[in-house]
Amino acid sequence: MELPDVGLVALEDPESGETMVVDTADRRVRGAFRERQERARAERDRMLRSVDVDTIGVRTDLPYTKALLRFFRQPQAARLLGEPQHRLIYLCEKGAVVPDFKDAEGRGSSRRFSARNLLEFAIALRLRELEIGVAFVGAVVHVLRMFEHRVGKELRDFRLPDSLRVPGAPDLRVVIADGGRLYFALAAAGSPARLFGGVDLQEVAASNLSARVLDRDLSDKATPPKRSGSKGFGGHEGSRFLRLELDDFDL
Repeated sequence: MELPDVGLVALEDPESGETMVVDTADRRVRGAFRERQERARAERDRMLRSVDVDTIGVRTDLPYTKALLRFFRQPQAARLLGEPQHRLIYLCEKGAVVPDFKDAEGRGSSRRFSARNLLEFAIALRLRELEIGVAFVGAVVHVLRMFEHRVGKELRDFRLPDSLRVPGAPDLRVVIADGGRLYFALAAAGSPARLFGGVDLQEVAASNLSARVLDRDLSDKATPPKRSGSKGFGGHEGSRFLRLELDDFDL
């Protein structure tokens, strides 16, 4: 939730009647408000999940029907992806994809997924087709979420996959370079691509990188990957680069 930049605003506490003036033109004020709202939302979601209540985010300025339709149970997700359920179950059990709404909680329970989860499944399944290990696949999905958060600091309401569907949406490509380094190339319409990353997937897979380090490594000042003679991670059929264009996934 963002506080709009509209200058000085007088706010009144409906319970106490106390009023105060807030300078919404101050970036620090807007940043503090955004962080407080994000913490409150995260805490609310954790509390609701603890009592087995699902949450779906809706906005007052957009139709809520689309948001309500982005709630997929496991059989439906499998049908949409054109894959047998056991492949989705395997990726969940290995921790490569974590359900946004609900994970399995014993015999007879059902996982529930978001549209972002479906994109993560599509990417994970494509990588598995190329015989990439599930630990690396999980690392790619994890860093993709961190990248979404990183870009969301600059581009308001940037969300995957929704932000790749709208008219004039940016082009987003995932590049895994030789040696197992992950990059993201993001290009808005008519603008040159910005390169983010250079994250070492082996370190991510081994859980050796903190969220703060990942956020730093996902800056847009990445050094372009270079070809080398390394026998480390390679792409399909011995290539040194693997590239996925996220806007090609029809979800």
